[in-house]
Amino acid sequence: MSALQASGRTSVRSIAEALNDQGIPAPRGDRWHPTAVSRLLTRLSAPGANTAAPPQTGARL
Repeated sequence: MSALQASGRTSVRSIAEALNDQGIPAPRGDRWHPTAVSRLLTRLSAPGANTAAPPQTGARL
């Protein structure tokens, strides 16, 4: 997220488009939507939030 924001993508819509363009699946495996990006940014900015992403396994529960 920080790399996208540093590259000038600051709106949740543009971040969602970039994630989809890069083929990065949303948490539930589908496409990113601005609302999902907004919620993720809120969680990442919370005190004590772990900014390291968990490893992607490709498995869905």
